[in-house]
Amino acid sequence: MLLHFGVDMLQAPTDSLYKFLAIAGLLLIGLSAALGFSHTSSYLSQTSAAGKALNEIGAELIFLKLEFAPYIRAAKNVQQGIPVDGELLELPGTIKSKVNELQRKIANGQVLVVDIGIAKRIWLGVLIVCGFLFLFGFALSAIGFRLWYLRIQRYLDIDIKNQSEKNSRKPYSLNTRRRRAR
Repeated sequence: MLLHFGVDMLQAPTDSLYKFLAIAGLLLIGLSAALGFSHTSSYLSQTSAAGKALNEIGAELIFLKLEFAPYIRAAKNVQQGIPVDGELLELPGTIKSKVNELQRKIANGQVLVVDIGIAKRIWLGVLIVCGFLFLFGFALSAIGFRLWYLRIQRYLDIDIKNQSEKNSRKPYSLNTRRRRAR
């Protein structure tokens, strides 16, 4: 083992290609999961911000309709020939500026909707790639561990078992004879 600042450093499993494949598969699984989770969280924060902006636009639109209500009624009354107060026929400057600001926000909201559509396509593409990486990593890991056990570890286990059986056979001593005689 390498020693670096008094800490054992991990070494790559170079003793067996199968073990290396298995660990590489596990790393691919971890990488795909981390990439998927990070991209999902950024996508969700982006959609949350866009949804909040669109909700604000909707609320402003409702309040603007409430402010416009007397002017809309006055315009309908004029069309029907009912006399109307002259002040209601002319829109105040504050409402005009609010309408212009709301039109600008709606245009930005449409851009947000388009951006969210693009972000959703990218998010789905990344999730598909992460899914394939996960499946490839799982298959690589399963194949690596299986081949490692079947072609290497099984024989090492048999050797270890044989060694332990040889070591467990103790020579016949005088103490064991006395115990058996009693």
